[in-house]
Amino acid sequence: MGPVCVGIDVCKARLDVHVLPQGQAFAVARDGAGLSDLVARLQALGPDLV
Repeated sequence: MGPVCVGIDVCKARLDVHVLPQGQAFAVARDGAGLSDLVARLQALGPDLV
């Protein structure tokens, strides 16, 4: 599998996240709890590029 790349679409209320090449997608709230969740998920993925 190639490098892990993460794209984040920033909206007022949430962040839409897409992970390639896994094809994974999820959204988190744009608040403290959501950002903590995002950081934990990204650390687990170990992306090469965000």
